[in-house]
Amino acid sequence: MTEQAQLAAKINDLRDELIKSGVSIPFALKRRDPAEPGRTEKEALEDKIFALFMKQFRKQKKFIKELLTE
Repeated sequence: MTEQAQLAAKINDLRDELIKSGVSIPFALKRRDPAEPGRTEKEALEDKIFALFMKQFRKQKKFIKELLTE
């Protein structure tokens, strides 16, 4: 497991503990239902998809900056 994946797992565990202890968490930060089959794998794939989107957005930003500075 990569360092980034380990950090994400720790964050997910802490988030779960907060929810169990009754702390209100914004919907955007909530995880999938714990009973959902393949929850961890789905979340890992969602993280990879998010990283791909961010990579593409960075490329687009760089391209636009280069166009504007010409």
